[in-house]
Amino acid sequence: MGRKVINSIECKRCHNKFDVATEDIEWEHLEDLGECDEDDSLHDYGIWQNAICHHCNEKNNILVKARGKSETDLDKIEVISMEF
Repeated sequence: MGRKVINSIECKRCHNKFDVATEDIEWEHLEDLGECDEDDSLHDYGIWQNAICHHCNEKNNILVKARGKSETDLDKIEVISMEF
């Protein structure tokens, strides 16, 4: 896929924002969560993993949400911090 920034999240420890890119995602753990409610030709996908802050090296729990026709044809990807 190459490096493409998905979005930024805030670190739980240093509170700096850092980018999470496609190369940071553990794509081998992508799970098919089933058909979308709005469009049964699309599926929701998810990955629960850690992302390392580029400022302080702290592990942050993230959820990667994706939607697409297949695991190789995703049209929407979002990274959400699961830290409070």
